[in-house]
Amino acid sequence: MKCRNIAAGISFLLAAVACSTEEIILDGALKKEAQQQSGVTELALSISININKIETRAGEIIDGDPSAESSVAACSVILFEDDNVVGAYDGVTATADGDSYTLTDAKFLVKIGRAYEVYVIGDTKQAFKACKTKTAVEAIAFGATDLDGKVKFGKADVSVDEGSSSALGETIDETIDVELSNLTAQIRLMDVRGSLAKGEEASDGKVQLTKVEVLNRNTAYSIDNKTAMNLTDLVSDSEDIPYNIPNRTEWEQTNIAEFATFPNTDAETPTQIRLTFKVGAGEVQTRTYTINRPDGEEEGRTTDNKTETSYINAGYIYNLYAKVTLEGDELDCELTCFTQDWLYNEYDAVVEEVEED
Repeated sequence: MKCRNIAAGISFLLAAVACSTEEIILDGALKKEAQQQSGVTELALSISININKIETRAGEIIDGDPSAESSVAACSVILFEDDNVVGAYDGVTATADGDSYTLTDAKFLVKIGRAYEVYVIGDTKQAFKACKTKTAVEAIAFGATDLDGKVKFGKADVSVDEGSSSALGETIDETIDVELSNLTAQIRLMDVRGSLAKGEEASDGKVQLTKVEVLNRNTAYSIDNKTAMNLTDLVSDSEDIPYNIPNRTEWEQTNIAEFATFPNTDAETPTQIRLTFKVGAGEVQTRTYTINRPDGEEEGRTTDNKTETSYINAGYIYNLYAKVTLEGDELDCELTCFTQDWLYNEYDAVVEEVEED
């Protein structure tokens, strides 16, 4: 009877290693003997997570609240052998440990001497436990809830060395480091400042920034970057913009609006920001700018781009600063984009206005 049970256990374990995405737990002597006979063992992963900080080259935290991009609450953990899923967990709690986070309770049945790879996906609402292949995992589309949650991704190699063969039937504890990178980008209108043109005198009229829009904001993405973009426009209501230029020759308003987006590097439908102003009782005036447009000249307009990237890329923050000059009832607006990545680098580019059709 015991031999029959062990044989059944061995068959069960081998099937689990080949194709299961479920955690298989056998208890006591049966577990140990079955694993020894089949050449598999239980791997308990402890994953130490680091997240790229959002800092400037000077090492100072940027304006705004970076907590969502620099923290993680829960993760999906998927282990692969080649393209096949060995096992997967969703909703693994990330425990804060100083400046890093730790994931535990991820156990997998593995073969001694094999090479594996682990994916860690942080702050996602998607489920990966039913996936059978790496291709299927990478094709799952993230949506608006993942965008708002600042979804992150990282991966690492996992080796179960031949030297671990003496541990057959015992649980192997392995600690690995995984660095998570943000799959989203942030667009922040940080500052609008202005002055009267030379020779102009302050009047009783006021300049109002009545609307901020982000055009062609992408709300769909996947790890393989093959998911079709879902481009939408997002408006910040005038009630959310406490911005009235008073009766003086210079003015400034800071931390006006913030928008999250997935990458969009399509030159035909680039992500843009549109500012709508009203001067006194006059008509509204709009100014539209393509964010992080490539360096060079296009349609007679020159862009000085030092970022070495074009348009919207994952893991970047686009801090926008508008400089307004008022001459009579006409606005002249210049937009500068300071681009900061999660690797402490900071770049700047003057963004030329897009002519409206």
